[in-house]
Amino acid sequence: MKIEGARLDELSQQILVHLYDADEPRTVAEMKDDLGVQRQSIWYRLTTHLSDASLVMEASPDRRLFEDGPFWKLSEKGQRFVAEHYDGLAKPKSLEAVSEAVLEARREAESAKESVQGYRRKLYELRQEQEETEEVLKHITSKDHISRRKMVEFFDQKGNDIMQSANADVSLLESRIDDLRGDIEETRERVEVLSDYASAALNRAKSNEDELDVACRAHNNVHDRIEALEAKLTELEEGVDEMESGLLSF
Repeated sequence: MKIEGARLDELSQQILVHLYDADEPRTVAEMKDDLGVQRQSIWYRLTTHLSDASLVMEASPDRRLFEDGPFWKLSEKGQRFVAEHYDGLAKPKSLEAVSEAVLEARREAESAKESVQGYRRKLYELRQEQEETEEVLKHITSKDHISRRKMVEFFDQKGNDIMQSANADVSLLESRIDDLRGDIEETRERVEVLSDYASAALNRAKSNEDELDVACRAHNNVHDRIEALEAKLTELEEGVDEMESGLLSF
């Protein structure tokens, strides 16, 4: 998607939707945690694609200090753009969607690679046919003049036809290779973004697991302390009972 010449890739669209849905301006660090993408990727798109299109702007809310870098929000133009194109813009993905997108990107890359290999084989076959025709022409030149002239004209025409067909196929191949290079580059960017997201999600899961482990240990410590206090209380009760028995004996 493009707006006024600026390229809005998938991550740029996700940033716009995220800022649109947020209740207040966000820092790059906050967007990193929410989108699961590296800071550099978010910062690059904020300061190039989105700023160049005047869709975002820096903001300095009073709610806290400026310690995490500038806060970002949508400009008025950005608000209108997202409102008009919201359904068509890329949304932040779940971990399951990220995994599926990574697999799909890998399949697309494999398909592009197979297409390039297929065109290379076809070009090789055309070159082989041209070389065979040239060999036949060399052989014909050893025959009598009349037959040679007719055969040369025939094979010259055939050679021209082959060359025209080869040139057309080469042009088509070059165009297809250019398209495939663009697809591969875009696929590589998508894999990089999605891999970053998956890594961040796994890191968050590991952090949650560590916090749960700490909570469990704290719970066990409290349980042990309760048992110790209960034992102490039992000991005190037994001491009181002995004191009462001693008083009664008087």
